[in-house]
Amino acid sequence: MTQQQAEAVLAFADVLLKRGRRQSAELLLTLMETELEALEQDQLEQRP
Repeated sequence: MTQQQAEAVLAFADVLLKRGRRQSAELLLTLMETELEALEQDQLEQRP
């Protein structure tokens, strides 16, 4: 996930919160966190 993609997800989560969609925003952020953890794990596994 690029920084630009992460910023877009955070901006969308902010919009959801402002529209009273807290549960949707929390789910979106949880999905992003899971994706970042998976990417980090992939990077660790690729190290020599």
